[in-house]
Amino acid sequence: MMAITTRSSTRVNPVRLGLEFENIVTSIKILEPLFPRSDEEQAVREIIKTERAPEGAGERILIAEDDNDVREMAIGMFDSLNYTTLIASSAEEALEILEREDDIELLFTDVMLGSGDTGPELAKKARQNLPGLRILFASGYAASEFDHGTPFELGALINKPYERAELAQAIRVALETARA
Repeated sequence: MMAITTRSSTRVNPVRLGLEFENIVTSIKILEPLFPRSDEEQAVREIIKTERAPEGAGERILIAEDDNDVREMAIGMFDSLNYTTLIASSAEEALEILEREDDIELLFTDVMLGSGDTGPELAKKARQNLPGLRILFASGYAASEFDHGTPFELGALINKPYERAELAQAIRVALETARA
């Protein structure tokens, strides 16, 4: 069980002519239950404690994501996993980066990019010049919701929202997959 202590305050903001509410977490305590755990539960907890998300060795990864918040979250996760990131907010920008940059190991792209572009279309265009480029798609939709002809054979798919450990595992699998 977890106990969270918060502190709240209210103040008047004369510039906005309104009230601002602030809720700050001041401490978090993990409280262990007093009753014994089952052997199964204890075994799972031990696995979780010892398993670490596989980290990179500075591999260069191009992130193509049109949503600013999702892009910033992804950048933070990739950076925390020791990958070097290059950033594109559109398919067009991603293709420009792929043309001028060498040794990009992986293209991490949203399936549905803005401006009518899609990740699979981007992947096809990228593979024309870089046939061995590894690709990892990210989507908030289930794979079964896409048209029958969507070319996921170009790469793997991770579903949003994803946890850091899930992303780490998906990246590692994609990077270890033989180039086409």
